[in-house]
Amino acid sequence: MDWMLRLCLRIVLMAAARENPGGYSSICSLLSHKNEFSDHEQRVLMEKMADTLVESFGESILKLPLTEWAQSGLKEIKSTESHHTGQLSSCKTAANPNESSSNRDLRQLFLHHLLQLRCNTHSISVVSVDEEEGSGTLGSASGGDLVQRTSEVQLGSAIYPSASLMNHSCLPNALFSFSGSTVTVCATKGIQGGEEISNCYGPQVGRMQRTQRQVELRRKYFFDCTCPACCHPTPAIQFREAVVDAFACPNCSGPLTVQDTSSDHLCIKCQNTLAEREVMAMRKVKEEAKVLFQAAVDNNFHLPLLLKCQKLQSKVLHCYNMQLARTNDTIAQAYAMQGDPKSASQYCELSCQAVEVVYGNDSLELGNELHKLAHLLFQNHQYSKAVEMAERARGILAINRGPQHPDCVELSEMIATLTM
Repeated sequence: MDWMLRLCLRIVLMAAARENPGGYSSICSLLSHKNEFSDHEQRVLMEKMADTLVESFGESILKLPLTEWAQSGLKEIKSTESHHTGQLSSCKTAANPNESSSNRDLRQLFLHHLLQLRCNTHSISVVSVDEEEGSGTLGSASGGDLVQRTSEVQLGSAIYPSASLMNHSCLPNALFSFSGSTVTVCATKGIQGGEEISNCYGPQVGRMQRTQRQVELRRKYFFDCTCPACCHPTPAIQFREAVVDAFACPNCSGPLTVQDTSSDHLCIKCQNTLAEREVMAMRKVKEEAKVLFQAAVDNNFHLPLLLKCQKLQSKVLHCYNMQLARTNDTIAQAYAMQGDPKSASQYCELSCQAVEVVYGNDSLELGNELHKLAHLLFQNHQYSKAVEMAERARGILAINRGPQHPDCVELSEMIATLTM
């Protein structure tokens, strides 16, 4: 809430200081979805917002002068959302009849922008390296004393009116990358003339099941997704969604669709059905493996425990199940820490195969995995294959992070060294 209020304040100050009137006008026209909130919810939000602002900045914050275009924006807001704004104004008047009209107007403006920010802000993040001591490395082609694992770290949030015009798709054809406060829109595949450019608001194929995506998009953005992946999923998309957390069919090793409310569990490959008691036995093995995995991680990536965990998971989980993929990736890390890039690369390849199927061949997840695999192959003197993986990783990461990102530069240096 605090960051939203500060960003909201920055927008209002932009208007009060006569800074960039065109930019303020474009922000003012973004949807706020006010009609999704009751009068009571709006009043409570406004009171909480006012209290927080006064607490943080003093009473003077509610006495900011409204510039001409801010007043015009407020007039437009009131005309397009007159039903809700009018009710809210009367509620505030009843609650505080001595409040000046300019004070109420400023509160209304704050509320409008605050509601806008709920649906129109973009998270700016960078890749952080988490380092674990060891004798190998997943993050440097030259070797060293550290094994590196990466994670996305959010630096802040910003509002980009033009970028907010893009509609959502659970399988988008474009994505955003950030360099400081500059956002770049990158196509992830060929886009035909006249074809809509779509972005993903968060819920995406491979990261969430369709039902989960629909719930999240309705809760956060107030719409029911009708993108092709939701309404007309291809067999490939259906398979990707099925294998994320799938058990393996004992008959053919295909993915089982397990439904908590059904007594039968169907294999989508051979149509074999399993009784509930058989699936319960699988769940028990899965939980045993989960305990082993956590014990291994807590014990400095204890390799024998990880291998035992992987053996159990391989008995009951589909080969593209993300829990099994995570275990294979962690085993690769453990072998790298022991200075065994050959064994590490074998398990990293298994993880890459699963990640490519579930997340897609242009995903950031696959780019990161291929990046690690390229380094392991380099350390194992498999130079030709290392170049192949490095080129794939660089192509994916250049789209997702930009060609000047340090990872892309480092991969280019590796390729140049190995192809001299």
